[in-house]
Amino acid sequence: MTKIDGVCTALITPFNDDYFVDYRGLGILIEYQLNNNINQFVVCGSTGEGTLLTLEERKAVIKKSIEIVNKNGITGVGCSASSTSEAINLVLMAQEYKADFALVAPPYYIKPTQDGIVNFYREISSKTELPIVAYNIPSRVSVSINFESLLKISQISNVIGLKEAAPNFETISRLSIVTDSKFNILSGDDLTFPASLLYGTCGSISAIANYCPKVISDFYKTWQSGKIDTKLVQKIVEISRASSVASNPIALKYMMSKKGLVKNVLRHPLLPLDKEKIKIVDSILDVIEQV
Repeated sequence: MTKIDGVCTALITPFNDDYFVDYRGLGILIEYQLNNNINQFVVCGSTGEGTLLTLEERKAVIKKSIEIVNKNGITGVGCSASSTSEAINLVLMAQEYKADFALVAPPYYIKPTQDGIVNFYREISSKTELPIVAYNIPSRVSVSINFESLLKISQISNVIGLKEAAPNFETISRLSIVTDSKFNILSGDDLTFPASLLYGTCGSISAIANYCPKVISDFYKTWQSGKIDTKLVQKIVEISRASSVASNPIALKYMMSKKGLVKNVLRHPLLPLDKEKIKIVDSILDVIEQV
């Protein structure tokens, strides 16, 4: 079964000026990642503006990404939805296109109970053989999955891990002690990713890895060797601060456009950074150059 550890990039979806998906640009982004030691990806997630893509665009992005990554890495697909049936359909679509795993948050807007969340994952699991990574992101779902529910979810046969974006270090530590080796806990919060490793995460599904894949991959490699590179941690913190001045991926796309990797185009209702926030991001990025 698929095992995810280390750094996995939550890929942005590049758009052309006409707001259509830039599939050539998507290929360039993936090659950029592969050339900087990242070979694990999630497409069509919140960083990839997945809920703003049409079904046909989702299919095309998944297909294109898997074709490029091929046997050189792992491709997961964001399959979060506001209903169980829609989430199941998205997971089955990812399975059809031979994705390696599905990343699934609890239904947003609905505010299900803890029992409802556990049942949600059980229902999805009963309909697919695709490995599933649960996603705890209360900032977007309005409900946090508690420890007891996460423990139950971890025992579902094809749930292979958790992306923890809360982040709750106590929960991470407790889960890392009581879950078996098939269940990997991954950071979903770039700012606290370095610290989360001390509590039991084994990697990160990272948004800022779009911008700085080598920084993130070098940091994790150093961590694996038993060392902590303070300068790399400082860079991760500052880049995370810059990317967080507006809802993800607004600032991130601006930062990527400064590198010439994508156009600063987002799907409405998301809009590009305003002038005041651009000044804030630019000032943070100037500091990073001095680290």
